[in-house]
Amino acid sequence: MAQGLLMGHLMECSGQSAGGNFSGDWQAIEDLDSIGFPVAEVREDGEFVLTKTEGTGGLVSVDTVKEQLLYEIHDPSAYMTPDVVLDLTGVQLQDAGVNRVRVTGARGTKRPDTLKVVMGYADGWMGQAIWGYSWPDALAKAKAADRIIRNQMQRMNLRYDEIHTDYLGYNSLHGPLAKEPAEELNEVYLRMAVRTGSREDAARLGRLVPPLMLSGPPAMGGFLGMMKPRELLGMWSCLVPRAIVESGVQVNVLEV
Repeated sequence: MAQGLLMGHLMECSGQSAGGNFSGDWQAIEDLDSIGFPVAEVREDGEFVLTKTEGTGGLVSVDTVKEQLLYEIHDPSAYMTPDVVLDLTGVQLQDAGVNRVRVTGARGTKRPDTLKVVMGYADGWMGQAIWGYSWPDALAKAKAADRIIRNQMQRMNLRYDEIHTDYLGYNSLHGPLAKEPAEELNEVYLRMAVRTGSREDAARLGRLVPPLMLSGPPAMGGFLGMMKPRELLGMWSCLVPRAIVESGVQVNVLEV
């Protein structure tokens, strides 16, 4: 069961084991436009070779498989699943030829007594607006626009549960870890998003932005319009005893 779960984990993420999303020498991966999804050749004892369809692009190597092996794994010694707790610490990856990796060594322990339940709940409404500023001083202009909008919100007594600002081209992926750019940025897009309890309040953000075109920092462009408010779905998870979850699923097939 442990080897089977490991095999499923290595194959689940489309082309990732075959060179997709590879953080190593990704520039050398050939023909990503026709990447082959992973294929497993399985022996009766659970050992398997991971490969891909002949003639497809991508690369199956120890490094690409290793990256998928560690993907989304919190504790490598105890990867929790409903059927078995997987221990990855003894897994061996061996080069078995071109686009072939032999995988052995997975171990398993008793399945958990609880199951994870993930539930959704209504979590308010999001309003957002995106617009850009051009060189020179693109980042400074975007930061100034953010201050202007926030001051107007305060003056109009608009109360939001959250206000979030991203500077696309500077920190939208790295957030507070982003370093100040060493050179002037050609352009920066400002994304402001708010979370509130009503659709009407979420829509008010977009109405504040168009006046900045001529009444704010210079060289504003790329305004995406007043984006429609979107209802947010929150996620809440907990563990429940296995006994209260149905023990099986019955599938009936009727030929028509």
